Amino acid sequence: MTNLQLYLAVGLPTVLLLLGQLFNFSSTKELRVSVESRLVSLESRLGSIESRLVVIKADLREFYRAIGKLEGRVDTIERGRT
Repeated sequence: MTNLQLYLAVGLPTVLLLLGQLFNFSSTKELRVSVESRLVSLESRLGSIESRLVVIKADLREFYRAIGKLEGRVDTIERGRT
């Protein structure tokens, strides 16, 4: 085996692998940017959902407070009848 054959057998695949990794790394950057933008939009959606849940929680508290008042009034009416 001559030196030229050795360089072709070892060097050429090594260079091709390194070039492949370099091109793959550049496409990974684009993927990373896409993922980051999706995460930002997901965070904003989660923030809006969280604010909606806070409003729903406050509405439920008001509802249960009103139910408690009505139950108290019904109890008072029932006591008055007896």
